[in-house]
Amino acid sequence: FSLDETYLRDIVYPANYGVAKLLSKTMEEQEDGKLLVKYSASPEQQNPDGSYYQTTGCAFDQQMIWENGRDLLRCVDIIGEENLPEKDLATIRELREQIDKYDPILVGLSGQIKEFREEDYYGSLGNPNHRHISQLVGLFPGNIINSETDAWLDAALVSLAGRNDGLTDYPDGTTATNEAS
Repeated sequence: FSLDETYLRDIVYPANYGVAKLLSKTMEEQEDGKLLVKYSASPEQQNPDGSYYQTTGCAFDQQMIWENGRDLLRCVDIIGEENLPEKDLATIRELREQIDKYDPILVGLSGQIKEFREEDYYGSLGNPNHRHISQLVGLFPGNIINSETDAWLDAALVSLAGRNDGLTDYPDGTTATNEAS
């Protein structure tokens, strides 16, 4: 970010705010107080019949919402709440109170970043050989997983290693071998 506060106030903030307001409508409070996306699905994990495994709070959704919320709060901190439209203030305050309840990263029993909250071991849900890594959106393009979150970074490496077996499974059941070395 260039620290151009005019651009931040006039372009970035309204876009971030709109996304945060929309995404907040997808959240549902759980018995343990966490706020999770319902209904949620990994964008790549299809069942054999072509439908998507539906869950609550998959990693992709939780990380994306956390990243957007954190970015919005950083915008607000730079711009200053006193410079925001009065109509936005309740939403901003609510986000500040709720963001720690988004629970964006869970580490599974294999040491992986869990794609689904119900996933105990790597690959126990979905296809472990497909090449997509949506559960790592917090590593890139996001940055909740970084050098300051060692345990999560280690878990991201486990997830990447699990996907890096040189195979890509296609929906029709065929497998392509990656022959590059």
